[in-house]
Amino acid sequence: MRNNRRDFITKSVLLGTGLATMGGGASTVVASVKKVNDFQRIKDNTLGKFYKNIVFAIPDNTSPSGPLLQKGIEIFNRVFKEKTGLSVLDSKVDALEIALIVNPKSLPSESFKIEYPGGSRVSIYAGDENGILYGIGKLLHSSTLNANGFRPGSWEGSSTPKKIYRAVYFATHFYNFYHAAPIEEVERYVEDLALWGYNTLTMWFDMHHYNGIKDAEAQQMLDRLASLYKLAKSAGMKCYCAVLANEGYNSSPQNLRATKTGRSFYGVEICPSIEQGAELIVKQVKEEFSEYKRRGVVFDGISYGPYDQGGCGCDKCRPWGANGFVNISERITNELHKEYPELEVILFTWLFDYGKDQGEWVGLAERFKKHSP
Repeated sequence: MRNNRRDFITKSVLLGTGLATMGGGASTVVASVKKVNDFQRIKDNTLGKFYKNIVFAIPDNTSPSGPLLQKGIEIFNRVFKEKTGLSVLDSKVDALEIALIVNPKSLPSESFKIEYPGGSRVSIYAGDENGILYGIGKLLHSSTLNANGFRPGSWEGSSTPKKIYRAVYFATHFYNFYHAAPIEEVERYVEDLALWGYNTLTMWFDMHHYNGIKDAEAQQMLDRLASLYKLAKSAGMKCYCAVLANEGYNSSPQNLRATKTGRSFYGVEICPSIEQGAELIVKQVKEEFSEYKRRGVVFDGISYGPYDQGGCGCDKCRPWGANGFVNISERITNELHKEYPELEVILFTWLFDYGKDQGEWVGLAERFKKHSP
């Protein structure tokens, strides 16, 4: 990219020389060429050098420094130490200065711009602190870090997200990485995702593993998930609670259990067309939200899944995706909105009409025509 930029500057200057000569202003062009070449030389010196000292600067003209700005610096320092083996020292001796400049009117939400003004400096501009964090991520991903230190990459320009939601889902069950890995490893992964521009984390407290919300292992899992949610929040992410719309604990009452759907099935799911079943489902989700709130997590949204597990194939619930699934999701949401009025809602359509047309896609479309969600 640097060579392309130099070619463009050279061609622009040659064109300018011809025009200026025709107008009798050649001396002005010579000065302009010298200025461009001097700047390019300064920039090349910045990009071609390894730095062992990094200094962050937050100019006076930026918005007030918030916790996310400081979190971005913290993550940069962590990556710097991991990749180089060097500790970040508060020293300006032969240091690279990275300026973080937030101006709400300068760029769209979550956007950033990286510039090299010369003199061992890099500037990251953004319209908000999320943009600064993503700009730090871009700088890290385009640069070289090794035992010699940090060498800035040559990427310059602006970047604006194409999608409002850039979400990641952790299926925290069956003793997979998210369920069983050392929490520090998962926390590091969450921070790395934030550097790549992810802005939403959703996780599933899979009830079927436990005999109720007060089960000792259930409490340990809630502690683990709450810790990850709080870290994600500190890294600028929204936090969503993922649920199966009719999931149950391992101890769910036999007389309230759902009918198989032809997909994966735990056998402890609850039928929401039985009134006591619907009441139990709502009670369980409210308890889950209360347990998270007690741990300092208030969700931005909830995401309802119809399957893998989950669903009910009884006469009153099917087709599940257009009937029982939507009914119980609305009922849960109405209850949650009493305490969390700003809670956002996402309905998944995973495995709709799996294997054959069961009327789920068509039924959901017809339902939403009559009553918008």
